[in-house]
This record gives sequence, structure tokens and C-alpha cells, in this order.
Amino acid sequence: MTDIQPQPDVSTVAGAPSETLLDRVRIAIVCGSIIATALLYSTHLTSFYHLKVFVLALGGAALGFIAIIARRSPVMRVGIVFWIAMFFFSAIDFIADLRVFPVRQRPHGDDVFGLMLRFQLPTFIALSYPLLTREDIRAKVASSIVLAGSVASVLAIGQYAGVLTFLFPRFPASSPVYSVFGNPGLLGGYIAIALPLALLGYLRASSMQPLLLAALPAMMSALLLSGARTAWLAAAVGCAIVV
Repeated sequence: MTDIQPQPDVSTVAGAPSETLLDRVRIAIVCGSIIATALLYSTHLTSFYHLKVFVLALGGAALGFIAIIARRSPVMRVGIVFWIAMFFFSAIDFIADLRVFPVRQRPHGDDVFGLMLRFQLPTFIALSYPLLTREDIRAKVASSIVLAGSVASVLAIGQYAGVLTFLFPRFPASSPVYSVFGNPGLLGGYIAIALPLALLGYLRASSMQPLLLAALPAMMSALLLSGARTAWLAAAVGCAIVV
């Protein structure tokens, strides 16, 4: 696929910000949202899922604001404004519930956030798509996933070794390894995505890439500790395709 060249500087047109600057901001938002959604969690909530959905919504709202500034079509701008309003309404509902319900007692069912996620992820992808047509930005997104997977893996190993109890307390019937996802299956699933991407980056690199060399065994170790056999199979298939 032919790379899309950066847009020319339009900062001199009616005082509009540079398109290149907006692209950089969008790249930072997309990569930052990927890392933050994966790594941020709270043991005070019923599920780590609630905070991750909130962070994803925040990233999507930021992309929406940038799209409005970039003067997209009127229909798109109306849709983005509606989506941002839905985000803030859900955020207020989320904060209000935290004030009403005791710690770890928030209802964990098909609540507002469950419904919101069904719209969030497609919207986030749609707002990110113009960037993802560029190969260099896709590489940065892949690096963000690898970074998040590596950190989550190191934390999982530390949790299994019992040296991170201040970050990952033991709850009744909880797994000894749940890392930042609150669930060993989700941990294994994320690593099954990040591991082939890390291997791809290493095989494509022209140098030794010591960080990737350190990340690969860490992710493989955490993947085994997760006990998620389906994730093992998915990671093996992904790595085979990469090779």
C-alpha cells in the first residue's frame, strides 16, 4: 500500500492550526489511548473493565474534538458532537455511581458502560482510520500494543512472584496472575496479540533491538503463567504467520 504523504501546512489559512500538528496530536492520542486503556486499572472498582472503558471514551472524545477542529463535514461534526455528549453523560453517571455505592459494590451488569463500549470501539476506530492508512503510523500503533503487553507481562511475573501485592491484592477466588486486566484470560489474549507484533518488529529490524529481545521472553513467560490455553494457540498461530 502506498504511504499517504503528510498534508501541507495550512496554518496560514484563516488562522487554522497546521494539519501536520493535528496529525501529531491525533497520533499521540491514539497511541496514548491504547497504552492507557491496557495498563490503567483500579482495584477499588467491581471490575477493572470500568476504568478501561472510561479511558477509551476519553481518548475517543479527544479524537472527536480534533476532528471538529479539523473542519470535517457538517454531518460528521454533528455525529461527533453527539458522541462526545454521550461520553460526558456516561462519565457523570459513572462518577455518580462511585459516590453512591461502596467500594467494589458497583453493579456489574449490562450497565451504561456496557452499552457505551458497543459504540465506543467502532467510533474510536473510525476516528483513527485516516491515520491508520499510513504505514509509519501503523508501526507506531503496533509499538504501543507491544509496549503495553510488555509492561503487563512484567507486572504479571512480579505478581506471580509475590513481590507486587501492593499493586495486585488477592481477592477471594482470584487468579494468582491477573496483572492489569483483572483476568488471566484477558491477560493471555492481549499477549497473544502483542507477542506476534513484537516478533514482527524484531524480524524486520536491521539491528539487535535489545528491548524487543527482553520483551519477547517476558511476554512468553507471562503467557504461560496466565494458563490461557486458547491464548497459547492464538499466539503460536500469530507467530507462525509472522515468520
